Amino acid sequence: MLGPRSLATKVGLGRLCFLLRKGAKHEKWVPPNGGRNITGQFDPRVHGFHGNTFVSLPQSEPSPVDLRVMQNAQLQSERFPFNLDPNSGSPLGVTWTQSNIGNGERSSAATAYLGSEVRRRENLDIAINTLATRVLTTKSGRQPEIRTVEIAPRSGGDTRKTLTASKELILTAGAIGSPQILLNSGIGDRNDLSALGIDTIVELPDVGKGLTDHIVRAAVWNTTASSPPPINDQEALEQWRTTRTGPLAQFATGHIVWSRIPSNASIWRNHRDTTSGKNSPHIELSIFSSGPVLGFAIILLTPHSRGTVKLRSSNPFDTPIINPGYLTHPFDVEAIREGALLAKQFFTGPAWDGYLINPLTLDPDIDPAAYDESTRNTLITTVHPSGTAAMSARNAKNGVLDPDLKVKGVRGLRVADSSAMALIFSLNELSI
Repeated sequence: MLGPRSLATKVGLGRLCFLLRKGAKHEKWVPPNGGRNITGQFDPRVHGFHGNTFVSLPQSEPSPVDLRVMQNAQLQSERFPFNLDPNSGSPLGVTWTQSNIGNGERSSAATAYLGSEVRRRENLDIAINTLATRVLTTKSGRQPEIRTVEIAPRSGGDTRKTLTASKELILTAGAIGSPQILLNSGIGDRNDLSALGIDTIVELPDVGKGLTDHIVRAAVWNTTASSPPPINDQEALEQWRTTRTGPLAQFATGHIVWSRIPSNASIWRNHRDTTSGKNSPHIELSIFSSGPVLGFAIILLTPHSRGTVKLRSSNPFDTPIINPGYLTHPFDVEAIREGALLAKQFFTGPAWDGYLINPLTLDPDIDPAAYDESTRNTLITTVHPSGTAAMSARNAKNGVLDPDLKVKGVRGLRVADSSAMALIFSLNELSI
């Protein structure tokens, strides 16, 4: 069942980086269009070749920036070593970017699992332009059984229908849509629901709480490179249509530096490390270049800040109130600064001599307070929301879902999307 999102959910838009959490069953590794040599840029032993989701490397030949990145990985190998493949189980280091692209096209949950053959199945119906408004009690009792969903045209109106599953209902509306549907259904914090005139079916105060997201800011330098010639949009479109190559089939980031904040950094005096171990990154540094400008997107993979998703009203067509809570925990501000220090260290390597001129963003070493303030003013999101219907131990009083993704206190209803994550992973959500 889908909520107020596209069939592809978030994976229909945004960045395409691919980092496996475990296994490669759903992956189909393909060479980039154009036939360039990718020997030594990935490890085929850690990839799948028979799954549904395409994964590939950058299409174009290595750029001058790519060559400097690789040279710097050799010259700064102790701090920023080259890593043949981040999906080996140890992602740390400088890696070639692996993207969800196949045959020059975006590979998403929709293209991978809802292709034309799947859509022709007799046991599959897809309701388009339709909103899942609520889940309803199918059978009352000490633990209500919820296998019924109410749907309505996305355009609004009073035309509503109900569908009842024979075994289970699976809610996959995403970290915003799933808690919104649960709350509209009377599953959530009793006080919040009663304030909106919604009867409480099951009191689970953590529904909509714990919103977590990867956040990003830039570190940018001037370079001696000249501006590239402008892209002719019509020619680029025609090239893509005929060969599935060119600018419209290319991912912007050639390399990523997966890094941990140093163990002796001052941040650890007051904050704990929430990663799963010494091989898990805190920071993703995605390198981007455009002629005279070169920089890093500094992405915090282990944010401590939490936000909320709440109902605006009892009308399921109203958008929810989303408070992302960015930078409400001091760790996140300090961690972004640590990421900037890592970026500075990488770009002061000898491979960049004669190429970089000066930084265009603030130096965190000169004035940390000013840098932190600029982070608050320039921060953006990677749009990786999670945690709003989090799992917890089976008999725990906190949380929304049991470890098997079943909604606590309910029979027949599961939630299976990023809202279930109690802690956000140090990777891109499509890989999960």
